[in-house]
Amino acid sequence: MAYSTLLLLWQLSLAFAVSVTICFLAFLFTLPSAYNPYHPDLIEEDDFTAEDKKKTESGYGYFSKHRTTNQTLKTETSVQVVVLGDIGRSPRMQYHALSIARHGGRVYLVGCQESDVHPGVLANRLISIVPIRPLPTWLGTSSKPLFPIIAPLKALWQAWALYQALGYRTRPTKWMLVQNPPAIPTLLVAHFICFFRNTSLIIDWHNFGSSLLALRLSPTHPIVRLSFHYERFFAKGATAHFAVTAAMARVLKKDYNAQAVTLHDRPSADFQPLTAERRKRFLQRLPETKEYAQDLETGAWKLIVSSTSWTADEDFSLLLDALVSYSSACNSNPSKRLPKILAIITGKGPLKEHYLFRIRALN
Repeated sequence: MAYSTLLLLWQLSLAFAVSVTICFLAFLFTLPSAYNPYHPDLIEEDDFTAEDKKKTESGYGYFSKHRTTNQTLKTETSVQVVVLGDIGRSPRMQYHALSIARHGGRVYLVGCQESDVHPGVLANRLISIVPIRPLPTWLGTSSKPLFPIIAPLKALWQAWALYQALGYRTRPTKWMLVQNPPAIPTLLVAHFICFFRNTSLIIDWHNFGSSLLALRLSPTHPIVRLSFHYERFFAKGATAHFAVTAAMARVLKKDYNAQAVTLHDRPSADFQPLTAERRKRFLQRLPETKEYAQDLETGAWKLIVSSTSWTADEDFSLLLDALVSYSSACNSNPSKRLPKILAIITGKGPLKEHYLFRIRALN
């Protein structure tokens, strides 16, 4: 009896060991290929259509100026620009991609395609968009009671989708530029890929993942503290850091021991003030302003436009409360003749319905 039991245990252990070995070998043999600086990406004449060659935004101008005699261009700079979110709602990362491509770099823009992408990104042949598989609907819930259950499942799904995109659906690159947050699982997957693909990591800090979690949970919650240490740990492994403000760069240096370069958000050259005539035509054409165009032109009404991601870290109630206070001031003192306000708010996000309900209640 004892002999039979030992034999069974031995057979099970052997089967387990063989299975683990096979899985490990399969993992090793299917690892993503590494970046080789001696074999950079080649851009060829055939990559551009006849229509591309007429457009400056296609990148053909740079190609024709720097190509070799055999009609190819070696791209010494190659970058994976990573957004674990909607590319269309990440203008900063799109501008990074455009800037790199306009200087002859090869760009793989990795992220979700849920809304329109900048036309310049779509037109440039040095930029390839690599879509990430979107989350299933049931993982997109914002329910606070379900958060401890949904969050780990969401992170696992995103980790696998991101790993597939970065490791197997793009060529190995010299650099990887990652938007943070979300930090989980982005930084973990990015470090893993960079290690095996011989890629240098740059983190572009837009906010701190732990700060956003604190808004949902509480600053003292164990998950928030864990998130802080997670971000700080992976920050140390990056080659370089960008920050959107000088204040954020100081926090990175003080709390994360990371030296960041401050790159302020600025509008691209596409955004220019409208002339008086174009402004008039625009107000008359836009459905939201058409009815009030004349009053806006005369100054009887004022136009406020704001974009928001409808998230907890963007406290939209500040603007809403200010508009309510302004309305009260107008009604309590009609003699001041304060101008009426037309407020147009754009964007989408988890708290949109919450604030729409509040706005409807005010009416």
